[in-house]
Amino acid sequence: IIMARPNHKISAPYKSPIAITPGEILLDVIKERGIRQKDLAEKMGRNPAKISLIVNGTKAITAETAFQLELVLGIKSSFWLNAERQYQETKDRLERERVIAELQDNAEKIKLYPYNELAQYGVVPQTRRIVEKGLNLLKYFGYASFEALEKHTNDIVNQPIAAHRSYATDVQIEKLAVWIRMGEIRAEQLKLKNYNREKFESKLNAIRDLTKLEPHEYCGRLTQIGEECGVAFLFIPEFKGFPFYAITRWVKKTPYIQVGLRGKRNDYFWFAIFHEICHILNHPPDRIYLQMKNKEDDLDNEANRFAHETLIDPEMYESLKASLPISKSRIIESAREMNIHPGILLGSLQHDRMVDYSYFQGLFQGLGWGEGGNIM
Repeated sequence: IIMARPNHKISAPYKSPIAITPGEILLDVIKERGIRQKDLAEKMGRNPAKISLIVNGTKAITAETAFQLELVLGIKSSFWLNAERQYQETKDRLERERVIAELQDNAEKIKLYPYNELAQYGVVPQTRRIVEKGLNLLKYFGYASFEALEKHTNDIVNQPIAAHRSYATDVQIEKLAVWIRMGEIRAEQLKLKNYNREKFESKLNAIRDLTKLEPHEYCGRLTQIGEECGVAFLFIPEFKGFPFYAITRWVKKTPYIQVGLRGKRNDYFWFAIFHEICHILNHPPDRIYLQMKNKEDDLDNEANRFAHETLIDPEMYESLKASLPISKSRIIESAREMNIHPGILLGSLQHDRMVDYSYFQGLFQGLGWGEGGNIM
């Protein structure tokens, strides 16, 4: 018995650098035998055009075709089926190798996507390998190449999107692309009716009344109202360094309001909700756009006024501002008369520098994310 040396290496199996179609093999066989494709088709009882497709590699060899070739050419059907299987496997391997090479070449760009946070949310598998991250991102977005995904990501700036955002932080388009995709997947679970503007506008007071509820009640009630009116309310966890409180998008003829918890307070949350409602009611898709520059525009200012005046009674607010200093009990009483949560009124007073930012913090509702993307 001859024993192999301990350091003997077994060579890796050969991997073809190209995928050879069974049609190429078939063409070689019939050429060698002097058989025309037309004659082969006649012997097989097949349309010549179908045989031409097989020879050109655009039609697969089925079990039926393989058996017909065995009868006509005397080459077993298993040979043709194995040739087809090997061709498909090689084609699949070469495509995977191409995609992996592309991902390796774009490793630095892949790092711009918030993969680790997505994994923490349970959206994608945990991994440290950049290629696996890239493959999982392609699956998550539904693209077959990083080039296509990158084009999709960069094209977001050209989509009709209005945003309520902080202008102290720049927009990282990769984070926004992922956040939007999270919303799209959540929207698939909703049972939306056709958008009805009049009905949605009639629900403003009902939505405003929700401000007095506990945070864990927000999502369900808003979602229900939205489904009745054909508006998708989407509550999606935000990322670190993410400047957006909320965005509005039109998907075909359906408006999406997507909200995060930047600031983690109820006044920020509800101001963002009504800011986006203004975009839906008053700004058609051909007017809204994603504001990339770090400054507000006219649509932003209009939406800000709408949110403030819808949430807070203007006359009562001016009366309150005229009676300085403003006490905690006065804020609570005024909020009760306005039928809103006192934290919303306090947030507005602090924004207008009528109350110091350090005062009355206990009036705010702190918000956070619970299981299943619910707000708590």
